[in-house]
Amino acid sequence: MKKIGRLLLVPAIVLLLFLFVYPLFFNFYLSFFWLNLYAGYEPRFIGFYNYVSVLTDPIFYNAFFNTLVFTVVSVMLEFIVGLAVALQLSKLKASWMGVVSALCMTPMFLSEVIEGIIGRFLFSPRIGLINAITESLFATTLPWLTDKTFAMWAVILVDLWKMFPFLVIIFLAAIISIPKDLMDAMSLDGASQIQQLRYLIIPCMLPVFAISILVRSIDAFTKVFGVVYVMTAGGPGIGTDVIPLRIFNIALRAFQWGIATTWGVFAFLFSVLLMVIYLYVMRWKR
Repeated sequence: MKKIGRLLLVPAIVLLLFLFVYPLFFNFYLSFFWLNLYAGYEPRFIGFYNYVSVLTDPIFYNAFFNTLVFTVVSVMLEFIVGLAVALQLSKLKASWMGVVSALCMTPMFLSEVIEGIIGRFLFSPRIGLINAITESLFATTLPWLTDKTFAMWAVILVDLWKMFPFLVIIFLAAIISIPKDLMDAMSLDGASQIQQLRYLIIPCMLPVFAISILVRSIDAFTKVFGVVYVMTAGGPGIGTDVIPLRIFNIALRAFQWGIATTWGVFAFLFSVLLMVIYLYVMRWKR
C-alpha cells in the first residue's frame, strides 16, 4: 500500500516541479544574464550586474515602498473592517448569517480587471460616485486619480472592498468556534460587549489573527497588479508604481528580461521572509 501511495504522489510531484521549481530556478538563472528579446541578441552572462543595477535604481525603492505601503495599510483596514463585520454577523441567526455572508463574499469572486474598472468609475474626477458624494456634502471634489497620495488611497479602498470578506469568513468561523458557555457566563457576570471582546474573543482569536494577517500580507504584496494597472497604470508619474507592475513593464514592454527576473528575485526573497514569519507563527500556535 505504501508503494501505491508513493506512486500516486508522482504526478503531483512532477506537476509541482514543472510549474514551480523549474520556473523558479530558471528565473534565478536568467537574472545573471543580459537578455533583451526586442534586440534579439543571444543572452550574455554578466554576473551580478543586474543585481547592482536594481539595488542602485531609485525606481526600485519607490516601487518597493509603494508595495509595502499598499500591503500594510490595506491589510490593516481589511483586518479592522473584517473583524467588525464578523462580530455583527455572529449575532445573527444561522439562516441569516449564511445569506449575509454569501452577499459579503460577492466582491471576492470578481476578477481584478473588473475590480479595477469599477474602482476607476467610482473615483473618476468627472463621473465618479465618490466625487459626486463629496461635492454634494462638502461642495468640493478630490483629485483621486491625479494626485499620487489620493491615487494610492483609491487603490487601497478598492482592494479593501474586494478582499475584506476573506477575513470576515475566517474571523466569523473563529468567533462561532468559541464555546457559547463562556459567552453566557460572562454575560451573567455583567460583562459588557466590549469586555467580552477584550477579555474573551480577542485572546481566543490571537493565533487566527496572526495567521490570517500573514497570509493576506503575502497575497497583497505579490499580487497587487490588476487593480493598479487598470485604475492608475502606476501613475500619476510613479506614485502608485508597485513591484508586480514594474516587472510587467520591464519584461513585456521594455523586453529587458534579465532586469525583470532580478526584480522577481527580490520580490521572491521578500515573500520567503514573510513565509518564514508565517512558519514561526504556526510553530508558536502549536
